[in-house]
Amino acid sequence: MHAILHDLRLAGTAPTANFNLVVNQTTQLVNALARLRQYALAQAGPITLDIMCHGFESHNDYVHQRTVVDSIGGSGLQLCRENLRHLNVQHFGELDSVVSTITVYACSAAETAPGYEGTSRDGQRLFQEMAFYTKATIRAADATQWYWRRRRSVVAGGVIDFAGWDGNLYEFLPDGTVMMVESHALGAPR
Repeated sequence: MHAILHDLRLAGTAPTANFNLVVNQTTQLVNALARLRQYALAQAGPITLDIMCHGFESHNDYVHQRTVVDSIGGSGLQLCRENLRHLNVQHFGELDSVVSTITVYACSAAETAPGYEGTSRDGQRLFQEMAFYTKATIRAADATQWYWRRRRSVVAGGVIDFAGWDGNLYEFLPDGTVMMVESHALGAPR
């Protein structure tokens, strides 16, 4: 079974899934995760989950004390009221063993820029921790993701379609293993 967790600050309509959970800046993260756990437990086995939201990016490079043209990500996700960050990723333990794979559709979520290893802007560490807490394989990319909104008859805003990945796509396993599974040059045709 397939579920989607969609933060409405990402414009558009989520694709159809067996269970679509829509959240926004007023939804508590723990409540959203509890609802996903309830859904997963009602199924015959572990579910797959897609998270659709914005990732945090900045043009400020604090380590090298400069402003950069290409933004730096890895600071977490704009997800629910609290946002997802290193300080609250342990809440994903609510999904321990009830989710097999989590795919994160968000900009620069898995980025770890040079000098930010082990800091609050270490996207790879964030998803290693999420994999540990959930016992699931996490998939996330390290670059800005571009998506389109396909029109579906009279649905306003259109359906979100990420089409393909930009940058490098990583898998984070519960045992701490990190693997790059796809690499796409930025701006290259997909």
